Amino acid sequence: MIKLPIRQLVELIMRCGDIDSRYASKDRMAEGAKAHRILQKRNRETYEDYRSEVSLSEAYCYNGIDYTLEGRADGIFSCEGRTVIEEIKTTVLPLDSIDKDFSGAHWAQAKCYAYIYAVQNALTEAVVQLTYFNLETNETKQWLNFFAISELTEFIGSLIQKYSVWASFSAEWAEIRDPRSRRFNFLSRSTGRGSGSWLYRPTGP
Repeated sequence: MIKLPIRQLVELIMRCGDIDSRYASKDRMAEGAKAHRILQKRNRETYEDYRSEVSLSEAYCYNGIDYTLEGRADGIFSCEGRTVIEEIKTTVLPLDSIDKDFSGAHWAQAKCYAYIYAVQNALTEAVVQLTYFNLETNETKQWLNFFAISELTEFIGSLIQKYSVWASFSAEWAEIRDPRSRRFNFLSRSTGRGSGSWLYRPTGP
């Protein structure tokens, strides 16, 4: 079973580096965490069933390889009879410079969480709320997107397919550079925030 942290998977496939690098430098990480807590507290007061930092994990098989997608949704709650998965991003950019299509990577990360939650709760659709919080003004800006489970399933399949191609290419390149690496298959980068390690799978004697 190959573990694929959702955040790193999206960063890798969408070639965006650190998803938040354009919005908050590392010295603002503490401020970003505080902003998340402020918004999550506010949402708990607004939505009776609001849950924050929800751990999600789901198995996915592609080309005979078993993967585990895993990550944490910033918030999950019900609104007008629908389940909403919230992704919070902090920024120092003026909010009027950020529109709905500002970052495909942000939507992608949230869609992964929405897919897992929808599959595990037999939902036919999920609502994603992308919330931006300006660290300097404490202002917020939000958008909602509705996704059918079929659309989310196709999206996840596309991500895993692209990852599989990247992993195969990386393994081949590693073997070219160092023939001793032929005993391993370059499969997954599994990291915590700010740290990382490469995971390999033995492929032969």
